[in-house]
Amino acid sequence: LTVGMWYFLLRSRLGRAIRATAQNLVAARLYGVEPRHLYAVTFGLGLALAGAAGGLYGTVSQINPYIGGSLTAKSFAISIIGGLDNPLGVIVGGLFLGLVESLTTLYVGPTFSDVASFGVLVLVLILRPSGLLGRTA
Repeated sequence: LTVGMWYFLLRSRLGRAIRATAQNLVAARLYGVEPRHLYAVTFGLGLALAGAAGGLYGTVSQINPYIGGSLTAKSFAISIIGGLDNPLGVIVGGLFLGLVESLTTLYVGPTFSDVASFGVLVLVLILRPSGLLGRTA
């Protein structure tokens, strides 16, 4: 899903319009992009991706009303670690955080996997605030 969305945002006309609107609303309007319609399409894409991700998650774990908090926190950590301005960075951040959690579970124990994840988040924020693949200001 992530690779498909990344490709869509980089290569399609609609993806370029979404990125242009996110970066500079006035310039996007000058190029003929209608933000109101684009916001609706973007919201629909987000809903579709959330539904697909929930369906995929349901195949490997049970679904209950309380799973959103931990998944949201990890998604936030992955986005920050990879770099907020780089879709490829989010993929790298997810793989990196998954590796850290797996190694922590293997060598230390499953109790400390969340501690290691958010410890890595704090280290990245201290050492490289823009993320692993993010652009520096």
